[in-house]
Order: sequence, then structure tokens, then C-alpha cells
Amino acid sequence: MWIYQVGLGSLWHSKLTDHELIISSFSGLDIFTSLASISNLAAISLERLYATLLPWRHRATSKLQCLLFILVVWMLSALSSVMYILSLFVFLSTHGALYSWLPYLCLLLLVICASYTAILVKVRRGNNRRLDSERKFTMTLFMVTVFSLVAYLPMVALGVLYFALGIEVSNLFLRVLSLFNFGNSLVNPILYSFRMPDFRKAVRSLFCTHHQRQQTRRMRSHLTIPQLMAAFRLLIG
Repeated sequence: MWIYQVGLGSLWHSKLTDHELIISSFSGLDIFTSLASISNLAAISLERLYATLLPWRHRATSKLQCLLFILVVWMLSALSSVMYILSLFVFLSTHGALYSWLPYLCLLLLVICASYTAILVKVRRGNNRRLDSERKFTMTLFMVTVFSLVAYLPMVALGVLYFALGIEVSNLFLRVLSLFNFGNSLVNPILYSFRMPDFRKAVRSLFCTHHQRQQTRRMRSHLTIPQLMAAFRLLIG
């Protein structure tokens, strides 16, 4: 959809109704994925706070509780996105569109700041191996959070300027900023790879497994019918 917006008018043309449908779909999907991303960052900060302050309870957390927590995070993002779409494209209210996501976003930012501040205070007071490992992992997640916010908050500022004050910027600047925001998804795996050896091992094993599967498929595709029959006889004894 982002590519469609970039090429619209210069590379290809579209009917007005199709264009409006695609733009509204892109706006809804964009606000949903952005809020879901920040919501997950806030959820991660709460999870790290829980693991730092109450490690014994954190280890006893069930999978069902984790799934419910994740479900709530995505549902809140979806609800805010639906309110945004209804306000902007149905009720035609720019202020309603702004208030559909801005208070929720401010709450998420407050949760992130408060959680990592509490974690920092706790980790600095403690001095043991468990806290050292938690400190490194938490610092990695904190760096991911900072990079994500740096990539996302300029778009938030533009949204506030547009919906609250009616200030518009050029389409080129908006698209470049959007690309910068989307590029954050590429930075996160690189950061994880540098900071977390286990993540590097998991990615390496994933690609190695995929390569082995491809080799096996090639070998199977080059097997003749007699070879397949002979292999089948060996399997059945």
C-alpha cells in the first residue's frame, strides 16, 4: 500500500472510489500496526518489570496468562484503530480521529518510561548474577524501544500537527518519514543479533535447517523411479 501511494499519480492512475478505499485501508492498517508495535513495547516493559521485581512469580506464569495478556494488547490496538477509522472516514471528524489514538499512545509512553525507570532503580540497587543477566537483556529491549520510538514519534508529531492544527507537510517528506518508520523493523533483528548470542544461534540454525531441507528436496527431485522403489524396499525391510 505504501508503494501504491508513492506511485499514485506519477506511475499509475486509479479511480476515485478505488483510491479512497485504498487510502482508508492504508490509514487504518498503518495506525493499527503502529499502535500494536508501541503496545507490544509497553507490554514488554511491563513483563521486564514483573521479571525484575517478582522473578519467582514471573517464572510461574502460565502460557494461558501470557496468551491472554498478548490478546488484550492486540485488542486494545484494534479498538483504537477502529475508532480512528470511524472518526476520520465515517463521521469526518479530524479531532475525533486524533483523540481516538493520542490518549492511548500517551498512556503507553507513560507505562514504558515508568517501567524502565523502576527497572533501572532496582537493578542498580541489586548486585548478583541474576540481576546482571536481567540487566543485559533488559538493556537490549530498552535499546530496541528507544530505536522504535525515535522512528515512530516524528510521525506522531506530524499527526498531531495535522489533526489538531491543520498543518500539512509535503507528500515527499511524509513518505520519507513513513519509510524511516517502517525501516525500524529491519533495525530490530540487527540489534538483537549484536546483543544476544542466543538470537544469532537461533537465526543461524533456522537458515541452516532451511538449507538442509532445500538440499533434501533437490535430491528427492533428482531420484529416478527405480531409485525411489529401492529406497522404499529398504524402508519396509
